[in-house]
Amino acid sequence: MAANTLNDLFRHGLGDIYDAEQQIVSVLDQMETETGDQEVRNRIRKHREETQKQIQNLEHCFELLGSEPSRVQCSTVRGLRDEKRSFQQEGPSPLALEIFNLDAANKTEHYEIASYRGLVDLARALEQDDMRRLLEQNLHQEETMSAWLEQQQPKLLSQARTLRTRAAS
Repeated sequence: MAANTLNDLFRHGLGDIYDAEQQIVSVLDQMETETGDQEVRNRIRKHREETQKQIQNLEHCFELLGSEPSRVQCSTVRGLRDEKRSFQQEGPSPLALEIFNLDAANKTEHYEIASYRGLVDLARALEQDDMRRLLEQNLHQEETMSAWLEQQQPKLLSQARTLRTRAAS
């Protein structure tokens, strides 16, 4: 179906992020098993729960539109998943994989943030305040997770430098 109206564009965007969130749940499951840091594991687990709530919020948006939830293939998240698989085939160390995962997770968060900002703007333009509020909840959770990930990266990079220094000695 061609997107000819703001409503069509809004439905398409909802379908795209709905598919993205579905894919992300399985990626978070995998990331949780790949991390050795308990704090990171706990935060991933919490974000998986948030993601499941975000999916429910999106389903509620579809319901408010009077339609069943429909997925539009999110090529961006699929591409990030392919990038992760390719990196894993290189046989990285556990710490390198953990650093890669946090970086990939933040790339994903930034995609989600951009998607939700666009959908919030569309909901506002369509005067869909109930949907706008649901989408703003999702946006806030993604922004919070992105900020947390950005705080974790220096800690892991410091660990990697320490390991490299010890290995060189």
